[in-house]
Amino acid sequence: MPLNKPWLRSFLLRSLLLWIVLLLPALGPPILLAYFLHATGPLWIPLVWASVSIGLAVLMKTQNAAKRFIKITSFLWLGLGLLLIMVLLNVSRRSLAEVWFLMVRQGRGRGFFSYFASLVYGFMTVVSSMLILYYGFIAGTITLMMVSLLTWAILFSQTTGFVGALGMGIVLFIVMNIQRFRLKTIRHLLSLAGSVCFPFGIVVLCLAPLVPIFETQGTDISLPGIDVTPLALQLAPTLPLLMDVPGYGFDVGVSRFSNRLDLTSAPMFEIEGPPDQVIYLASATYQLRTADGWAEDTYIQDPRLMNGAALTEPLPVLRLRFVGEYYDRFPLPSNASRFMVQAASPKTPLLSITIATLQSGIRFDSPIEQGTLVEVALSKTETYPETAIELGIQGGDPVWYLNPGPDPSGCIARLAKEWRPGTIDTTTILAVAKAVEMYLKKQYGYSKKVQGGPRSLALERFLFEEKQGYCLHFASAFVVLLRQLGIPARIVEGFRVQLDGRGRDLIRGTDAHAWAEIYIGGVWLRFDPTPGSSLIEPSPYRIPAALAPSRPAEPAVTTGAVANRSFADTDRFWQIVLIVPVTVLILLVLYQIYCRGDRRRYVRTRLRRRVLQAKRRGIPGPELTGWLQWQQRVLSVSEGQKVRDLEQLVQEHLEYHFGPNLSSRKH
Repeated sequence: MPLNKPWLRSFLLRSLLLWIVLLLPALGPPILLAYFLHATGPLWIPLVWASVSIGLAVLMKTQNAAKRFIKITSFLWLGLGLLLIMVLLNVSRRSLAEVWFLMVRQGRGRGFFSYFASLVYGFMTVVSSMLILYYGFIAGTITLMMVSLLTWAILFSQTTGFVGALGMGIVLFIVMNIQRFRLKTIRHLLSLAGSVCFPFGIVVLCLAPLVPIFETQGTDISLPGIDVTPLALQLAPTLPLLMDVPGYGFDVGVSRFSNRLDLTSAPMFEIEGPPDQVIYLASATYQLRTADGWAEDTYIQDPRLMNGAALTEPLPVLRLRFVGEYYDRFPLPSNASRFMVQAASPKTPLLSITIATLQSGIRFDSPIEQGTLVEVALSKTETYPETAIELGIQGGDPVWYLNPGPDPSGCIARLAKEWRPGTIDTTTILAVAKAVEMYLKKQYGYSKKVQGGPRSLALERFLFEEKQGYCLHFASAFVVLLRQLGIPARIVEGFRVQLDGRGRDLIRGTDAHAWAEIYIGGVWLRFDPTPGSSLIEPSPYRIPAALAPSRPAEPAVTTGAVANRSFADTDRFWQIVLIVPVTVLILLVLYQIYCRGDRRRYVRTRLRRRVLQAKRRGIPGPELTGWLQWQQRVLSVSEGQKVRDLEQLVQEHLEYHFGPNLSSRKH
């Protein structure tokens, strides 16, 4: 039937009005949430996403000519959006999420994570608008209330919200399928219960393979499957959700060995200070090495630092302005003498400072605001006499930093003996430290990715198996080897940045670093054993030939610790391998229960399968010949039990569609 212009105008007008009506509940709630959370991100993405999604849904509902094409396009579009959200969830750092949730519950949520939360919420509100189109206003309203309750429960950790969302989800499923359930007999009730439980069971089982597999030593989460973080870092290195800085948030720090170091180039601080200098800014020091990693020091307020009203001394000043999203501290250089904190704006109150020391930086009781400024007065940078080694952070009893930590196989102790001096004095200690530093720099390679295994054996794997790692591995090996020789040493974490000719730069996530300090001659000296660091330059201090770096004999890798690691890896491999087939088997069983729970659904599924089998044998489908003629042609080439089953299936199918009295006359 040809389309005339009035019909076309009427069709376009109705579709446009329907599109606008459905777009309001799809876009309104996420925009309000983004405003409430002070989201920062491109507005055109949710606008385009919602507009195209609702437009495809309207076309699929009103247009019959290309319905199949529109349906496929709609599913691909929704699948693309869901895939994008899953990718962002995959790469988002848990530490950032924890800090952001804390900020939200304090009424100070903002930034890109707020934008991401609004995107996820908008994806669900678009689905609720589509349900209005296909299942009516009641179903769409219940869906909108359900996703809003779920969002509220997640943001503010409200158990009642989770329970309410679950209840509304069950009600929604019943409303969407109420016409299929007559609810007159026990069988109908069981069919309803099975149909309700099936989709929720599918969701749980699909998420089962993603359940974190915990290591026996420690609490690191390792998800089996595909990790797309490296690809995301290449495509969008400044994506805020990729932020993973030691000490960032509450659960990620230099004290924890990870299999891969993912650092984003998103800026955290603007820095201005003396030009053409390498600045080490400390945010934490670590004292005790345990099976899980390093334990942070216990800090006491440093009386040398004062949060004064102004810096009046004629000293160089280092300025740090926070430009990131969430952080709870300002790192400090080792030669800081005083500091002053300025709020982001006159209307923003200053946060309470919990501790301010050279070892820990300036820490606040909650994440700092974007734009907060710290001005630090710097004393003169000093070096150790007759060397170019800079002094580190002066403070801390050297007796606290002598315990080398666990060494169950004795491998590290045997390696440290290669540098054991005959006498312990300032000269030999300095020579040993330089020898160990040069040995690590020349014999080991830098890599942001290492092999997996128990965290308790990370240092052994670095020294004797992989021989590559990142700054934490080098600093830890340096400190532990010196402690094995009775030399006080400690790890410091923070940022390392090279200022330009104007004395300016941006401190990014990629500037996060870990280095070491050792106690020599009554002072702490800074050493950076990581290859490629600025301290790799040759020192005026000459290393004795007896302590020159060499390749010590490597111990046999047949220790019980290594054997345990191999067993743990094998056990994890079989866990991952068995999860997939078991999950598929359970899904198939549930699918059979789901199909048999409703006789009409069961008949439709069986007939669809028989029609496909018949078409493979050259028999046209019932849509061309009618069910009775199709049945006769199939029966003519079939025999045995299949004949009786087919007759019963076709008879029930006709009764469901035409009633028991008309089914015999319809074909």
